[in-house]
Amino acid sequence: MIYQDVMSGKRCTNAADFTRLIQARDTPIIIEELLTTDIEDAAENLKFLFENVKAVPNIQKLHSITVLKTNEIECKVYSNIQPKVEAQEPVNDQSCVIGQDTQISWKFSGIGKPGVKWLFNNKPLPTNGRFKIADTEDGTSTLSIRQAERADQGIYTAVATNSAGEAEARTTLSIIIKPVIIVNLSGSLQIIKAETMTLRITAIGTPKPGIVWMKGNNKIKPIDRIHETTQNQYDDYIYTLEIVNLQPEDEGEYSATISNIGGSLQSNRCKITVSINTPANATWKQNGVTIAGGNGEGDATNQLYRPYGLFVDDDQTVVIADAENHRIVQWKNGDTTNGQVVAGGKGAGNGLHQLNQPTDVLIDKETDSLIICDFVNQRVVRWSRRSGTTQGEILIDNIKCNGVAMDEQRYLYVSDVGKHEVRRYQLGEKNGTLVAGGNDKGDGLNQLNFPTYLFVDRQQNVYVSDNENHRVMKWVEGSKEGIVVAGGQGQGSALTQLYYPRGIFVDTLGTLYVADTLNHRVMHWTQGDKKQGTVIVGGNGEGKGANQFNGPVGLSFDRQGNLYVVDFNNNRVQRFSIE
Repeated sequence: MIYQDVMSGKRCTNAADFTRLIQARDTPIIIEELLTTDIEDAAENLKFLFENVKAVPNIQKLHSITVLKTNEIECKVYSNIQPKVEAQEPVNDQSCVIGQDTQISWKFSGIGKPGVKWLFNNKPLPTNGRFKIADTEDGTSTLSIRQAERADQGIYTAVATNSAGEAEARTTLSIIIKPVIIVNLSGSLQIIKAETMTLRITAIGTPKPGIVWMKGNNKIKPIDRIHETTQNQYDDYIYTLEIVNLQPEDEGEYSATISNIGGSLQSNRCKITVSINTPANATWKQNGVTIAGGNGEGDATNQLYRPYGLFVDDDQTVVIADAENHRIVQWKNGDTTNGQVVAGGKGAGNGLHQLNQPTDVLIDKETDSLIICDFVNQRVVRWSRRSGTTQGEILIDNIKCNGVAMDEQRYLYVSDVGKHEVRRYQLGEKNGTLVAGGNDKGDGLNQLNFPTYLFVDRQQNVYVSDNENHRVMKWVEGSKEGIVVAGGQGQGSALTQLYYPRGIFVDTLGTLYVADTLNHRVMHWTQGDKKQGTVIVGGNGEGKGANQFNGPVGLSFDRQGNLYVVDFNNNRVQRFSIE
């Protein structure tokens, strides 16, 4: 009689040897065939075999003798084996990018063949068309998930069962969400020296995105003054870069790279400039230096002709509304010989390549463009600062604009001397929101009379040069009335009075500076002082001396606190150095 183990191919000639063979197997999955012509002998040996094999671990029962022929017995001996996971560990981790397809597979062995069911977080799988299960003959069960969603993240359990028992395998599926920036950096910030600079970015992503802060092309390394923090708020991550005791060397463009295994993205760039906090008791040299024009009226590149407003850039480049030359000219720091025409200069006209008596100009740093009050054409236009620009575009029309200003959120403010009001615009918006005046011409606190130049502080308070009321008004955001912060005592030359004021500027301490045009002087009012101001330059009568003006109009400061004044009738721009 021959005993054959079909799984291993080994044969034995007696039941005792065959039993030992079975008992030595690591996994007693047994299929045996006994071939004999002696039925009685087979029955005796099978009895011995059944009695001894039952002692083998995990064998539940031996069964099935089938008489195939009268002179031959085929005996198949089975053991029902508890299912087993065909992997080193029955747990693993897997990830998938949101929106993509993924599969989870586990292979099981066992006799009889186990059936497999899947669970999600210990509950039945969601019943939708995105989940499909496929089983193969080799015992592999595969769960396919189509277009994975955030809610698909969790633990998937495959449970294999037969009559001998069950086994399970678990996969923890993580759904990867590429980083998305919810709150980005602003385009530029001007911060006072020794103050604290704080930049924040809010982003989402799974797993939690990491961040690398950059200044220019260099990674920022935390030091005593530089701190990086990350806060978790619901699904949002708030990343903060803080630099205390800000110094001029901290100036530059700041950005961040945010990334996880799903991808990375770059934040906006934020240009940081450091300005000097001008003390309330600061003084300036009384003799100004001509940094533009001063060569008589004319349209040569070294001349100006009745200039109005100006804008001083961070690098001390001065951009001037050269009104009667119908152009905007730019004078680089250190070059007091010649200016460069950067808009208009094609004669008075209303073509897109022309201007007609522009009265004010500013630089929009976000788009590197000029925004210009094109007074006679009753429009606000934008010209790119890129070389080769030959015409502008109309932002706002049908407005008798005289002054423009922009706040840190890039809202544009425009004064309208026809409607005696000031409006705030989002770039691209045509109608705007009323923020000052708008109640006809008058001298009431809710009225203006020929509003000219503007200044907007960090709190979006709007300061208005109320020209024909001989005063400067402050309109707090959302208020229906303004507050007189300078003048308002009728026209005159007393320290309590102004005489057709034009250009204005407010520093970080709240000190107000005013070009007192027909008094030929520049004054300042410290915060809260409404009674009288102080003459800081000029006030020496009408003239063209270094300590005189003839109709000062626009004024501004550079980051060092030096004062720039447009001297209208002297066709020049004067700089007064801070002492």
